[in-house]
Amino acid sequence: MNAIQLDVHGGDPGVARSIGQVIRKNKLNTFLAPNADCVSACIYLAISGVRRMIYGNVLVHRLALVKDDLSSEKIEMAIREHKQENSEYIIEMGGSVLLIEAINFTPNWALRRLTTDEIKHWGIFGSEHIEDEILVRKSAKQAELSTLKFNEAYVENLDVCKKQEYSFKELAIICTIREVERKKIKWIAKRFCQKSFQQLFTIDLYLTAFFG
Repeated sequence: MNAIQLDVHGGDPGVARSIGQVIRKNKLNTFLAPNADCVSACIYLAISGVRRMIYGNVLVHRLALVKDDLSSEKIEMAIREHKQENSEYIIEMGGSVLLIEAINFTPNWALRRLTTDEIKHWGIFGSEHIEDEILVRKSAKQAELSTLKFNEAYVENLDVCKKQEYSFKELAIICTIREVERKKIKWIAKRFCQKSFQQLFTIDLYLTAFFG
């Protein structure tokens, strides 16, 4: 599935964003299993995937400064810089402004668990638009379908294929190709059987007419 599996309970936001840039540059996917956790800085890894299969628990909070000997000026500068870098990164990765606000408004001693709707609508679960369009066209070509017909097949097989993705077996879009090919083989086999039956029936009629 070409995916980074996540189960992360915190870390350095700057390091996480740097790793996220590598994930996006290499066009990797990210996957969070239903029983796994993505906590704190992990969010920057989760949203970096080209395809983001985020099914588990996502919990966020704002920056925690761990050094004790920081002046007021350094604290202010560090938080301002972090907020700016954080906002730019999330927007670059296709995340929502609402995700930025959820992070900034949650104290560093607390955790906000994102709902399923927030995960789906804030760019945490989903796919990068350009790469998604490219993959759909490649998949349609492989399945020998037009892009429109492949999209219809994707929707038609969504329930089956999402279960495959959910179980970390294969991408839903790859499953769609397999389902299209399976149905083609089934159709060909059915046509072959029908044709063979018609030929046998014709032979039977001929023999009956010839021999009485």
